[in-house]
Amino acid sequence: MANYKAIGCISGNPLNGLCERMCLHVETVTDACRARRDNQTATVVLSDLPSGAPFTFVDASETGDVSFVVDSTCISNGDCRRVRGRLRVTLNVRFTDANGNCGCASGVLELARDLSLRVPTDNGANYRFDADAVLVCTNGAFISDSAVSLSYCIVETYRVLMIADVLVPTYGFAVYPDCTECDGCAELLNNRIFPERR
Repeated sequence: MANYKAIGCISGNPLNGLCERMCLHVETVTDACRARRDNQTATVVLSDLPSGAPFTFVDASETGDVSFVVDSTCISNGDCRRVRGRLRVTLNVRFTDANGNCGCASGVLELARDLSLRVPTDNGANYRFDADAVLVCTNGAFISDSAVSLSYCIVETYRVLMIADVLVPTYGFAVYPDCTECDGCAELLNNRIFPERR
C-alpha cells in the first residue's frame, strides 16, 4: 500500500490519501516582483578594517543579511502602491594588507528603489514589504583606506507579505522515516533525509 504521508513526489492519483482540511497560520505572498541587473557599479564604505593599509581587494560576497527599508508609499492606481525604499545588502569583503596578510571587513550596499506593488485591500489587512537579493561581485578595488569600488550583478526579489489562516487539503501529519546509523564521513555527507525527486 502506498505511503501517502511520506515526503516526496506524488505518484498516481493525488486525491488518494487526502483525509482532512487543515488550517495553517502562514505568511502569504500577495504580490511580488523580481529585478535582474547586470554590469552594476557601487562604492561601499567598510567598517572594522584593521591597520595595515594599503589594502588589495580579493573578493566580495553577500552574507544573506538583506533588508528593505520603506521610506514612503502612496496609492498609484487602484490597489497598487508606489513604494520607495532602500535595499540594504550586507557584504563581506576579503583583502590582503601591505604585509600580505589576509583580512575581512564588512560593509552595506544600499540601493534606492522605486516599485509598484499590489497590496491587500481588505480593511485591517496587516501586510508588510520584504526583499531578498543574491549578488555576485565580478570585480573590485580599494579607492581609499576604507572604501571599495565594486562591479557586480544582482537579482532582487520584492514581496508583499500578509499573515493569513489558510485552509488546505492534506494527507495528515507527516510520517518521518526511521533514522539510520551512519558510519564515517562519506556516508554522513551522502545521506539524504528525504528521497530524491524524480
